[in-house]
Amino acid sequence: MLRKAELRKSIHGIRINRGSPPVSHLLFADDTMVFCKASRKELEHVSGILRDYRNASGQLINLQKSAMFFSKNTGPILKSELSALMAIPVRTDLGRYLGLSAENGKSKTELFNYIKDKVLMTLPGWKEKLINQAGKEVLLLSVALALPTYAMACFRLPEGLCYQIEDAMARLWWGSKSCNDRKIHWMKWSKLCKEKFKGGLGFRSLTDYNLALLAKQGWHLMVSPKCLMARVMKSKYFKDCDFMESRLGSNPSWASSMVRLGFGQEEQCRFQRG
Repeated sequence: MLRKAELRKSIHGIRINRGSPPVSHLLFADDTMVFCKASRKELEHVSGILRDYRNASGQLINLQKSAMFFSKNTGPILKSELSALMAIPVRTDLGRYLGLSAENGKSKTELFNYIKDKVLMTLPGWKEKLINQAGKEVLLLSVALALPTYAMACFRLPEGLCYQIEDAMARLWWGSKSCNDRKIHWMKWSKLCKEKFKGGLGFRSLTDYNLALLAKQGWHLMVSPKCLMARVMKSKYFKDCDFMESRLGSNPSWASSMVRLGFGQEEQCRFQRG
């Protein structure tokens, strides 16, 4: 129904730039985002679609758990009128989804510090328990290394942040009780990250893991060029060339680090070897 309304020009989806395909709605697991112009006419069409969906499916939409978000050029009077029309409260930001902030105005280090804090809060609880090396290996591989996975699949984390997380994991592995407790690390973390048949323990280098996850997104752009994400990214970042020939440009957004990965010559070699 949303697609048909968009084809009839009853609602207008959002465009990130000229030539970009319009996006009228996005589905994330059990969440739905609907985009339209901030006008009474278009909101009435959206309200009618939601009403028809409710009548057909029998599912009630909890409007108080929903939220409306407006662009900065929308006046306060219009905001209140449209909010009253839909009976949905207005929010000043989009909040977080799966732990990631929907607004990226802050520095990367500030935005992703919650990942480091989460790891640093988790590890001390393990240090207090009597866990042997095999147990530590399982916890590091299955829990600590999994915490930043979703964020790293979307953005390139600062290398300093990755090193801080790896330092905390190394201290746990070698039995340090706190940041001030400096026990001898008998082997560099980079060697522990090698495969077991090469003398390592199979831990992951977070910077390489981050690059691999972003490369997976790049592969998706190449093999599925007609999907919505690929068409939106192409219109914005590599309109006149192929994905592998794209460049970051003069003022790229954080999403472009996912698109082009910021490949230098050294990183291209690492990626090809991987």
